[in-house]
Amino acid sequence: MILYGKSGNLKVLILGGIRGFAGVLTGRKDKEKMGDKRLLQEEEAEDYIVRCRERMTEKDGCAVFLIEFNLGREKEQIRKTEKYRRLLKRTYTVLSSMFRGSDLITCVEDETFLVFICGRITEKNVLDKADSICANLQFSVEENLPQPLTFSTGAYMVSGCDFTVETLLKQARQALEKAKRECTGSYCVRASVQGGEERETVNTSRIAYSEPLAALLNFSDLGICFLEVRDRDQIRATYISPGFYRMEGIEAETKPVPCLFENLGIHPEIQEEYRYMLLEAAKGSVITHVHRISGDGKNWRWRRVQAVRTEFSDSGVPVILEISTDVTELIETEEKLRESNERLWIAFGQTPNIFWEVDLETKDFTLYTMEDDINTGIMKHNVFTANFPEGLIENGMVHPDSADNFRKFARGILRGKKADTGNFIMRNQKDSNYGWVALTYRMLWNRSGIPIKAIGIRERMSSVVTGTHSMLYDRRPLPEAVRHHLIIRICVNLTEDRVEELWEEGKEWPELIREYTYSELFKKRGSGAFPFGLSQEEVFQEFQSEKLQEAYKRGERWQVKKYPGIDKGGNIRWVRAVINLQRKERNRALVMFLCVLDIQELHELENAYEGNIDYDETGQIYTMDTFCHLTNILLDRSSDQFCAMALIHVSGGVEQMDGPEVSPGKRVRDFIEIAFLFALGSDCLVGHYSDDRILVFFPTTGNRFDIKRRLEDAFIYVRTSTGDISGMENLRFIAGVTVETSEQADLDKMLHQVSSLCNVWRNASMDAVVFSDEYGNLDWDDGRDANITLASEEKLSLSDEIEEHKAAFRCTAAMLKSETLEMSLRNALEVIGKYYCADRTYELLLSEEEDRREVGMVYEWMAQGKPSIRQSVLRLKVDRIPVLQRCMQKRSAVFAERPPESDREYKWDFMAYPLLKDGQIQGFLCVENAHIHIRESGLLDLVAPYLQKEPERYRRKKYRSDGISKDILSSLPNRKDFEEMVYTLNLDRKSTMGALTVDVPELSELDNTRGFAYGKEILLNIVEALDTTFGISKVFRTGDNEFAVLFPNIIYEIFSAQCIRMRALLQKKYPGYIRVGYTWAKGVFSAEKLVEEARSLMNSEVSENQKSPRKDSLAENLSGSRGMESVPVVRYVPYFQPKIDMRDGRLVGAEALVRGIDKKGNIIKPGRFIEILEENGKIRELDFFMLESVLKQLSQWHKKEYDKITVSVNISRRTLFNPTVLASILAIQSHYPEIPSEQLELEITETAGNIEFATMADVVDRFRKFGIRFELDDFGSRYANLAVFSNVKFRTIKLDRSLINDLQSNDISRMLVENITGICKNFDMYCVAEGVENREQVDILLRLGCVYGQGYYYSKPIPAQEFEEKFLAR
Repeated sequence: MILYGKSGNLKVLILGGIRGFAGVLTGRKDKEKMGDKRLLQEEEAEDYIVRCRERMTEKDGCAVFLIEFNLGREKEQIRKTEKYRRLLKRTYTVLSSMFRGSDLITCVEDETFLVFICGRITEKNVLDKADSICANLQFSVEENLPQPLTFSTGAYMVSGCDFTVETLLKQARQALEKAKRECTGSYCVRASVQGGEERETVNTSRIAYSEPLAALLNFSDLGICFLEVRDRDQIRATYISPGFYRMEGIEAETKPVPCLFENLGIHPEIQEEYRYMLLEAAKGSVITHVHRISGDGKNWRWRRVQAVRTEFSDSGVPVILEISTDVTELIETEEKLRESNERLWIAFGQTPNIFWEVDLETKDFTLYTMEDDINTGIMKHNVFTANFPEGLIENGMVHPDSADNFRKFARGILRGKKADTGNFIMRNQKDSNYGWVALTYRMLWNRSGIPIKAIGIRERMSSVVTGTHSMLYDRRPLPEAVRHHLIIRICVNLTEDRVEELWEEGKEWPELIREYTYSELFKKRGSGAFPFGLSQEEVFQEFQSEKLQEAYKRGERWQVKKYPGIDKGGNIRWVRAVINLQRKERNRALVMFLCVLDIQELHELENAYEGNIDYDETGQIYTMDTFCHLTNILLDRSSDQFCAMALIHVSGGVEQMDGPEVSPGKRVRDFIEIAFLFALGSDCLVGHYSDDRILVFFPTTGNRFDIKRRLEDAFIYVRTSTGDISGMENLRFIAGVTVETSEQADLDKMLHQVSSLCNVWRNASMDAVVFSDEYGNLDWDDGRDANITLASEEKLSLSDEIEEHKAAFRCTAAMLKSETLEMSLRNALEVIGKYYCADRTYELLLSEEEDRREVGMVYEWMAQGKPSIRQSVLRLKVDRIPVLQRCMQKRSAVFAERPPESDREYKWDFMAYPLLKDGQIQGFLCVENAHIHIRESGLLDLVAPYLQKEPERYRRKKYRSDGISKDILSSLPNRKDFEEMVYTLNLDRKSTMGALTVDVPELSELDNTRGFAYGKEILLNIVEALDTTFGISKVFRTGDNEFAVLFPNIIYEIFSAQCIRMRALLQKKYPGYIRVGYTWAKGVFSAEKLVEEARSLMNSEVSENQKSPRKDSLAENLSGSRGMESVPVVRYVPYFQPKIDMRDGRLVGAEALVRGIDKKGNIIKPGRFIEILEENGKIRELDFFMLESVLKQLSQWHKKEYDKITVSVNISRRTLFNPTVLASILAIQSHYPEIPSEQLELEITETAGNIEFATMADVVDRFRKFGIRFELDDFGSRYANLAVFSNVKFRTIKLDRSLINDLQSNDISRMLVENITGICKNFDMYCVAEGVENREQVDILLRLGCVYGQGYYYSKPIPAQEFEEKFLAR
């Protein structure tokens, strides 16, 4: 559409305004006149072209463009809409902007525009215009149409003036039709140049899409193609996205579109298969395929393709939209994993080791072995047990002697401990025999940092540990009591500097033995079990061969060292290293036996004693007084479990074996004491009773057989390890033992009993273990000759129902009062046993294996004087016990009776009651030798269901019952307890400390809106998470809605990982309600200060409920916050102060400083609002505003091509230590991809430097991974910053202005500046002097080596525009 007008002497066409254009939009039928403006029809356009031809010369040229857009099959409906009118207007406007005012532009028919140009034009001009038309229209057309809009362009150009208008329009129309046939969005240009030569150029443009979509496609890694499928041999790409070219590793120019299918770069082997799939997609199928592509035929990439049919025109030609993803890394990783699995299968198949895993959520334990088929390489599980660890103990997989240690090991797994190793007696799956194994595992975490599964290996403990087939001594086995806590065992030939045996945390190392000498191996390998905090060289000095040989010459046969070490989980644990030096009989070589044991529990017990820990002359054995105090602490802790006291008497004249000149520590009796200290294990107390007597207390023991075996093992080991001492064969070891429950134990009485026993047996002719009373007959009688009857055949009800119900009430009451599951079931068995006046009551559980033909005893009660039979019933075959067989068959109570015979002294009675769960027999409740209520099972009918449900009740009870939850919350140590604790912590006993605080800031509001029950539920979940992660003993309730944790002796990596997992666990349950802060310190620290720091970091988090509604601007949002009512800021702006190279005055950077502006335009200094915003938590919004403002300003300077400078932005501690700050900063940076991270530095304020350096270092390291660097501000103003300076890697150190002000008169200030500057140079840090105000200061700073300065001498903080003009634009 055009209007006529005049331009100079030429009659030209001028584009009309909205009034003139409205005529087009009303349709062709409306040919009304609008003043001197009217619509131009195609005939009139022809007339205009004719008049232009008349003015052309031979040197001129002209061209006609026909531009048609395709609305698809719904064009008739679209023409009737307002969108169609806007589309015409938009197209017209775009075309107008591309051509001169003298060029003709008109809409000649529906959806077709005509453009005529003439003058000194060339074929290249026409081609450029055609390409520009496609490009501009495709990126600027109307949106929200039923389908994407496409344009086709045809053009004809002729040189000279010898042409007809008919030919011009006809050729342009033919070019348009060819462009439409080629593909949507293309153009065809025909040219008739001088000399009569005809040329034709066809090019395919991009499919039309909007600017946002274009940007998305340009930056997307997806490969996107549009494929036209005409037939099998005519498939071609009409559009290829930048992501596709990047995937192939080529430039777009090397593969222009349209592009034939054969040239797309698909691997030849798969090309035909994929062609067939595209033909199927053209019929309407959705296809997915994985194949390789390459841009150069050499470098192949795997891609995953999804393709579906779509249409961009009504031409009927199917168009396939193909979207592909580069999966090369995934496939290569899968291939490497498969190869790794095959190698693992081959390697693992050569060993007897077994894989195992524990699912922390379900508590399922799975034991795996390899399939015999090497072609599959599949691991199958041979054992699956639920309810870890109790399930393994109940089914006999773990031997009862290892049950307690296994539970401790399992607690570490369930709490997410990173890694650990433990030694236990477990059953072999192949032969069902028990043996020693080492379990080693590492923890797996999900993406949220929550532990989900422990993956480990079960390895048989070798002869190095068990002592069988020893290379050095035929009889040097380690006692079983030692194996549970063993970390390292090593045997070294010191004479030849050769390691002969090495076992460490579950694994032998024969290859190291063969490759290295002892000295080389120790220096190279070391161990986490060696002293924490000492260097490798310092540790080696303690254990070097020459030093040990000298000790042997001085008569030192045994050495004991205690120190903190680091276990596999990263926890600091105390260990005991025991060294025994001995001569070989064969070649007299000096041999060292070194064992390292875990004594962490013993160390914690010592810390619990408020008095001094005293030792005898050996320096390792407790004095009698210390022994008794520690024993009483253990007795007070225990509840209804057996303990034992043993007194070992060494007879045979041990006191005469040493001469008077032998000093303490080198005497034979000292060696014997140390040997017993080692052989008895680290879970008992060993004290000095007298020169020939050693006192031992076992806080827990299964039965007297356990104690007897343990003591006899120790006798054997002591004799073996001291065999090279003359006269040892004449000594006798006599152990007097008494066993009591911890509740009945009386220390004085037990000491008297064992002393009396040793006095009686002191002249024994051989080693012996004797008990204070007779033990009784422990034979398990299988009852084959018993008379068995069913419950239905006997009297089923009690003779006295009232007494029966009273007993049932006592039983359930005893269960409810119990604090643990074990106490509950034992108390119930006691009530049952006393009701029947029985010898024993116990619970037998069937194994969880498929045949379920074995039983094991887990809980047992014995009448006074009756021994335990638990060991005898371990893994007992049900087939051996007819009474249990009958009970299983009839699924009801059965009774067995065997009358006394001549060779028996008692009658035997037995009652078995089936324990059912979901209709399946899980075990039996047994009563042995009832003296009253015989054959009456009514009480068992009443209590058996409760016994069955008790384990589940305790699992739910711990945190959920209202009464219990109240007790848990109220029984936690309070703030007063916490304050007393932090003042009594002894730094000598705590090498590191972690502190954590948790709170629910809006608890009161939650109680009001959602009820007290909901608030209590949150508090209970916090306690549960803290207990699971750190243990309940380390948790304090320091407020109604706040908890604190103090965790000593743990390395930072493990502590921070535990805190992160705990935070993730809580915030997953209650997002936005809970805040967490934590910190860690090493060496000199204050527990109280640590908790305050953790609380400060916690307060830096803003919960979702604390966030106020957002206002339209930052100033409005901040002005409505607490404390800001009197600060009249209406907007905030960044000011810039330059950092100058003082040597030549060159600009090297700047600091961005915030300023407030009031309504009158006056500046408000930050001192009026920064502190307020830090206190009310709004400082974070201001920090992010300044960060984005600086990046925006840097972007503007980048566009003006100014030199790059680094700008530092202040960030407060509340922002810095918020857990989401890194993600927020990276998100802001992503808006300015043209600004590299090197141009931005974060400047921490003085208060941020007060945080423990370990916490600060962790934050700085996390930011550094993304290229973000830090400046330390105000350095030299306070002591706290010195620790941070020496432990955190900063990019820039800024000297405080207080140092600079005194430079002229203060020698100390000059010395400090010189030293700090030198340190910065040595560690590749920049040093900037703040507050430089005169030339004299500049000269002094340069002499001291500080070359960078900032201050009013160079410029005060100024607005961005002024800074640009003064420092950048010059």
